[in-house]
Amino acid sequence: MKKRLIVLIISMVSSSPMVFPISIGKRPRPFDPTFYAFAQGATQSEKGIKQRLLAEGTITTDEPEYAPTFSTNEKIIYFTRVSRERRFPAIYISRLTDGKWGNPEVVPFSGTYPDEYPMLSPDGSKLYFASRRPTEGASPKKYNDIWAVELTSKGWGEPVHMGEAVNTDFVDSHPSVTKDGTIYFHTNRDGNMDVYRSKLANGKYAKPERLPFNSGAIDGEPFVSPDESFVIFSSAREGGYGSGDLYITCFRDGKWTEARNLGPGVNTPGWDGNPFLSKDRNYLYISLGSDKDWIDIKQIELREPISCN
Repeated sequence: MKKRLIVLIISMVSSSPMVFPISIGKRPRPFDPTFYAFAQGATQSEKGIKQRLLAEGTITTDEPEYAPTFSTNEKIIYFTRVSRERRFPAIYISRLTDGKWGNPEVVPFSGTYPDEYPMLSPDGSKLYFASRRPTEGASPKKYNDIWAVELTSKGWGEPVHMGEAVNTDFVDSHPSVTKDGTIYFHTNRDGNMDVYRSKLANGKYAKPERLPFNSGAIDGEPFVSPDESFVIFSSAREGGYGSGDLYITCFRDGKWTEARNLGPGVNTPGWDGNPFLSKDRNYLYISLGSDKDWIDIKQIELREPISCN
């Protein structure tokens, strides 16, 4: 498998419990927004999109960082980092003070087992994430399961396994949740990596369903809007600008629309994934992979808010 698919290897199929196939060190070359963001002949003026590495030197460093999620007031960020010391993913937190992001720290419930892909619920009361940590009385998992942890008056509680209604012995990862608790995620339980969802009813999750916008290629890393009107996701389907592109599909009249590529103003020649959209829908945050095996978090200021209206 090509090195440019390293993000995919890490996020979807890695089975090592402690060490990831990723090199940590100085970047092989400086970030070049012309190369990454405006490939295929598109220019910044043509696309009207501004972008940058997120808080370079603090959040985005020469260690792999990916999968950001923000609090409701957008002054707290949670993200994944693979540090030199730990060499497996942990969930970090950073706070915005006087316009600057503070030094990230590992959240209290992370750092012992591989934890990654955090996603806050729309009201900020619960954090969902993927982990290979063991359930009670069991050994660490070979692949990711989905967990959730609640924010209490005393801080974060203890992580809770989402159970057999959501998790399997295969990869179950990259959770994203709507206002009513419906959870979107990707899984390869049926042989291919696809986007699924499970609806919450009477406090219990229903059997997950495979969604119709999957392509038969690798599809995953969904971000669902709080009102469930659209999903942004990564796909390796044909016709993209790189090894994996971001697409959007809208839910209209009870059906999902044909997935639309977000274009060369967003997508790069590498792998683009782990999308998160700001509350006002003006900023898109993604994880950026290239032909080199390192990952960064990129902030994209969109020309206009993402909408399905």
